[in-house]
Amino acid sequence: MFEQFNLLRSLVKQARPKLEAYLDESEITALEEEIAQRTQDQQPVVMVYGVYNSGKSTLINALAGKTLAEMGDIPKTDRVDAYQLGDVTLLDTPGIDAPIEHENITREQLAKSDAVVFVLSSDGVLEEKQTYDEMGDILRVGKPLLVVINNKSGYKPQDAEYIALVERFRNNLKHYFAEDEAIQTQLLEVEDFLVNARSALKGKLENKPALVEHSQLTHLEQAVSRLFARTNSAQIAKTLAVQLQALLTKALEKAEQGKQSHELMQLQELINQTLASQQRIKDRTLATAANDKAGMKAELTQLLHQGNSDAAQAELENWQQKLMNEYETHLKREMQQLDVEAAEVAQLFLQQPGALELEAEADGTPQSGFGDLFKALTQNGLRLNVTEELAKEGIVTLLKQGKNWLPKLFKGVGPVTMSKWATKTAPFIGPAIDVVMAVYDYYQANEIEQRQIREQEQQHEKINLKVQGLIDGIYEQLSQVIEDSLNDIFVPLVKQLEQTLANLSQQTAGVEADLAALKQLHLRCNNL
Repeated sequence: MFEQFNLLRSLVKQARPKLEAYLDESEITALEEEIAQRTQDQQPVVMVYGVYNSGKSTLINALAGKTLAEMGDIPKTDRVDAYQLGDVTLLDTPGIDAPIEHENITREQLAKSDAVVFVLSSDGVLEEKQTYDEMGDILRVGKPLLVVINNKSGYKPQDAEYIALVERFRNNLKHYFAEDEAIQTQLLEVEDFLVNARSALKGKLENKPALVEHSQLTHLEQAVSRLFARTNSAQIAKTLAVQLQALLTKALEKAEQGKQSHELMQLQELINQTLASQQRIKDRTLATAANDKAGMKAELTQLLHQGNSDAAQAELENWQQKLMNEYETHLKREMQQLDVEAAEVAQLFLQQPGALELEAEADGTPQSGFGDLFKALTQNGLRLNVTEELAKEGIVTLLKQGKNWLPKLFKGVGPVTMSKWATKTAPFIGPAIDVVMAVYDYYQANEIEQRQIREQEQQHEKINLKVQGLIDGIYEQLSQVIEDSLNDIFVPLVKQLEQTLANLSQQTAGVEADLAALKQLHLRCNNL
């Protein structure tokens, strides 16, 4: 449970020397103290956030079943108030479009919250771009999000206006994030509800269950419980990681004000681009997998109910191949672009006084970008710890490393089975099929047992749960395989570039090395 907190503390410890060079020590100490406190109490913090005067306080009272937060027709909240709801701390905040001093209070606390209940009003700002910009900012930092449209208009579920309002909001979400793949994936986890908070509170206070049911609060309460369940220790650690990222960003901005040579700036930028490429390859491959999950679950469930285990196995293997092909595409595209950028950096160093021109290959074509760069750096008097193969072939060597991890992606250029692949992906498909067959065998139980299960309406749910666990497990295995393979490719490369930058920076104030270190720490926070 404390593994992610330990990783976070380790990151802060590594970052502190760099942060101290650019930030006030009190800011760093404050984060360390918050990490220590939240590690100890493990208390999730959920913020009720959204448009000013949309009914946030009323909604909190409805969920609690009693009057906790002050309500009124004019904005009441000019501070952050905390309320205990079970094991979760619920925050009532001023909100968006509040007076600027109130809004600043909200944003400071938003950064420290682990999840968000975003409240809109049915007679309010469903069409305003700022509403969706705020939701996008919340999702980009990995906070679980639940959306509540407060039904101040009093629409009934059967009303055409009710249906149109919900549909309009969902279409707006799709429209505003149509070009953002990462947000589109996260939107699959976002639930939305149209609830009459005032009626719900009245029903709770006056013990009128029918009024509570009519307000649609019951469905929201179930969703809130699911949100609370997602706000676990891992999510708390992620919240703290985002706060560390904010400090690193602030330090980066100050460091970038220092004087730096053009060549070292470009070498630093190549390091940053390399780290960003590694993250993009992983994110884009996993985004495809996440988008496929719902369809795969539905397809496997149907096949299992039909007793068609062969088709289920084929469907899983086809999905695996699709995802591996996706990985290969992103890997090649990113590495080819990095190779071009490495060649450009190499030319900068070749233009320095005393540098030698690089030789072309026998056919007149230039060497690889990374090969050029390593040779240029060597000719400028730097001793590099790279293999002869990497120095000569650059990108070709890096792609070979990818082949060693993922041979199925490189048909015709190597053996299909290699030791690392066997070690890392043995759990990927084999146990998955075992689970499928276990469910199928269960489905083929004797007729009496089948009749009992059907009567209790349990069989369908059992298969659904098995399939859900199966697909989620495959997704987690894919994430680990990709992360491990990318580390094998990128970590040695980045380490060499960073060491080179550090050596070159000894002649300057060392700002370039600081920037590279801060950027890498910033990106590593994404993996928590």
